[in-house]
Amino acid sequence: MSRRMMQAQGQSFQLEEGDVALDVVLAYVDQFDLFSAGSWPSVPTENMILQYVKSKADWWTNVAHYNRKRIRRGATVNKTVCRKNLGRLSRLWLKAEQERQHNYLKDGHYVITPGEAVAIYTTTVHWLESRKFSPIPFPPLSIKHGTKLLILALERLKESYSVAVGIEFMDLYSYLIPVYEVEPLEKITDAYLDQYLWLLRLVLDHSIADYVTAKNNVVLSYEDMGCTNSYGLVRGLQFASFVVQYYGLVLDLLLLGLTRASEIVRDVGHFGY
Repeated sequence: MSRRMMQAQGQSFQLEEGDVALDVVLAYVDQFDLFSAGSWPSVPTENMILQYVKSKADWWTNVAHYNRKRIRRGATVNKTVCRKNLGRLSRLWLKAEQERQHNYLKDGHYVITPGEAVAIYTTTVHWLESRKFSPIPFPPLSIKHGTKLLILALERLKESYSVAVGIEFMDLYSYLIPVYEVEPLEKITDAYLDQYLWLLRLVLDHSIADYVTAKNNVVLSYEDMGCTNSYGLVRGLQFASFVVQYYGLVLDLLLLGLTRASEIVRDVGHFGY
């Protein structure tokens, strides 16, 4: 039924707030007159749908940011609006993360060039050799302090235990804090190895290094959304701080150079720090 026919029958048209594309849809309803006259109209259906979805998405996003501004200003907002707003912002964050991961996989490893990677690797090897570091071996079955390390791991697990799996956000109203949640069984393994790493404070055996790297290539999920983390560290893992500080050491070596770094180490050892 065309708009003219519906208006003749006394039916009114009211556009709801946010339904920007509805007027476009109604404009194409008049094309039915062509169909009734025996000629099939040419209606760009796909463009209509895309325009409607884009308009709806823009409205949905703008409402989320508008409500968040109200919350930050301290306006009176009921709990339902706060809860829905947190859910919307979580989805927007995960959508942005999906795009970031997709762009990284599409454009390739654009962080450093192969030549720079070789220079970083060579500098790190020379530093470790000068300090006479030996790799951390994989934890043996009969480690002397294995029971104590397991107790420490269980204590840390008890402090940060959570049942759900995925990512959620802690709403502090002025800003959001991402909270990564890992399965309890994996937390036991990670916490045990984390205590083992900090006990020896050396570089890793290749098996442990592969495990730590693979742990970051996980699927971040929120309700019905999810994306594979291929770029960057997952801060919710036990090894995140260890990896960040290790690469911080590598950056210090690149900035200072091996000679200056060795001088600083000697000075620290001389003063007994």
